Amino acid sequence: MKVTIIGALLAAALVCSCGAGLRAAAQGPCGRPNCGPTPQPKPPATTPRPPTPAPRSPRAGKRREPREPEGGGDAGAECEAAEVLVRCGLPGCAVTVDGKLRGLTNENGELLVEGVPRGPRTIAISKQGYNGDSQQLTLACGASETATLSLRIHPVKLRVRTNPPESEVFVGDPPKSVGRSDAQGIFDYTADTPRLLVTARKSGYLDDNSPVDVAAQHEVVLTLKPVPARLSLTSSVVGARVRVDKDDPRPLTSEPILLAPGAHRVEVDALGYAPAVLELTTAPADALKKSLTLERLPVAELIARAESALSADAYEDVLTLCGYAFEADDAAPAAHRLAGLVYVARQDYRSAEPHLARAIAGGETVELHVRRHARESFDMLKGHDACEGFLLLGKDAVEYRGRQVTSENFKVPYARVQVVGVLLKKEVAAYLGTKISDAGGKRQDYNFYSFDRELTAAGRPYLEMIQRLLRPH
Repeated sequence: MKVTIIGALLAAALVCSCGAGLRAAAQGPCGRPNCGPTPQPKPPATTPRPPTPAPRSPRAGKRREPREPEGGGDAGAECEAAEVLVRCGLPGCAVTVDGKLRGLTNENGELLVEGVPRGPRTIAISKQGYNGDSQQLTLACGASETATLSLRIHPVKLRVRTNPPESEVFVGDPPKSVGRSDAQGIFDYTADTPRLLVTARKSGYLDDNSPVDVAAQHEVVLTLKPVPARLSLTSSVVGARVRVDKDDPRPLTSEPILLAPGAHRVEVDALGYAPAVLELTTAPADALKKSLTLERLPVAELIARAESALSADAYEDVLTLCGYAFEADDAAPAAHRLAGLVYVARQDYRSAEPHLARAIAGGETVELHVRRHARESFDMLKGHDACEGFLLLGKDAVEYRGRQVTSENFKVPYARVQVVGVLLKKEVAAYLGTKISDAGGKRQDYNFYSFDRELTAAGRPYLEMIQRLLRPH
């Protein structure tokens, strides 16, 4: 019963309510006079709200405080300042950001400006004696930008001197042609940049260039090196040598000879040939081809050069020169003597003997080194330098000359020489035993030992060769 009455009262309250709130205080609900306090409706049932989660723990580490941007931006906004690398191209350039001086460029013409706020900024450079330059940059938070600026100077006349003259002149990198030097090698250029790369170029020459500090340097000298001329030279003789000007001779090969521009004397020679001389004048980068024919030397000159070669122990040269002489005159006695002595020096007595025999028969005197003990007093314990001597074998006579002891020297015809033979002294030293008759017919022993230093039996082949040569030719 009690529940029914409460429900009726609630329904009546809802009917009396106007939905939009109370009207005037003097007026009751539904336009009637005030009927007293309006009952409040019971709130509808709602689903319970889940419990609020606990707040998260702050991030470990130091928390970066928001930075207030300079010159604008949202107050309290977190923004890392930017940096700008300013390149001026010259040291000592004053760098400003929005009119505020931030420093001078280093010796490389650069300055790193840090802590620049974000937003539009004006980067400018200036230097006394130059017109300044500026650049607008819009910087983001934490940006890293590069501003490349350049100063302009008042026009300055730069004199360029080139060697050789009439060379083409370039400026900048990459180079840009601006003119050509005159017959004296002079070219004037009006520069409007503080630094400049000047290059000179001419056909046949290697480029030359130089950086120029226009404010401090009003003249630059460029010297171009010529490209060498190339001389391809051949000769009629294999193994020829070439000498250029005053250089040392060198073997002539198929490789081109590099020559500086100008006059040159090129000489080609070969062993046993007269030299051929070539006079020429070259220009840069010339390519020349020449062939020279060499003429064989006369026999007398070949012999003279072979004598010099033998004195220098150049045995191969001696044999080559003698071979050329034999081509012209197979009987050339002097050539046979020289060839025979080379074989003696090499201890090739089998090859030496026929050459020496032909030399003696042709009228040459052959000098052969021997030792002889004075008065035949042989002693192995004593030195043998005093025993040095020479046998001189001529066509009709034989002569002995002691180098130090001359008291027993002789010169007799072969008919007064009696050859006993090669014998052995005390089973140690081989010697050639002979008996020499004087004008009265008296004979004296003359024993000749080999010229080897120890006077050993190894000298037998040499002594046997002498024995066969001790005869009229």
